[in-house]
Amino acid sequence: MSRYSLLVPLVLLGCCGFTAADSVYKSVDKDGNVTYSQKPPVTKGEKARTQEVPIDPNQNVIPSEKPSQIEALEAAQKSRSAQENSDATNEELSRREKIANAESAVQQAEAALAAGQQTQPGDFIGKAGGGVRPTQQRSERINSLQQAVDEAKANLERAHYDRNSY
Repeated sequence: MSRYSLLVPLVLLGCCGFTAADSVYKSVDKDGNVTYSQKPPVTKGEKARTQEVPIDPNQNVIPSEKPSQIEALEAAQKSRSAQENSDATNEELSRREKIANAESAVQQAEAALAAGQQTQPGDFIGKAGGGVRPTQQRSERINSLQQAVDEAKANLERAHYDRNSY
């Protein structure tokens, strides 16, 4: 069956519209088949269950049978949605705070490394043949400061990953 074979009846039905009827009749036969019409059904033999459904032409919708229940459900949904939005906003703020803290830690670690690379008394010792070489303490200091920078950058990358993965 082509897509267009269903489209033509739907377009024709939409063009008809409900004129002055202001109500639609919903009928359910003994087999459970539902039928909608503008006129009350004429039944022969077994009776079908029929319900008149009033139509508001200004809204073009079927009025709700139980508005209080629907309103309660909508209010509960809005409440859940507001709570979820609040939770999501708090999580986003928390992620942004983690990123800001990680960026600050990277800046501090880089500043400490720059300061640690400055020559301090006792950083170099003389060689027997002349010249100087760095002491083991200087090398360990710079290595530990570089390791702190690397760890801070890794934490920042994790914070960005966590923010982008949600």
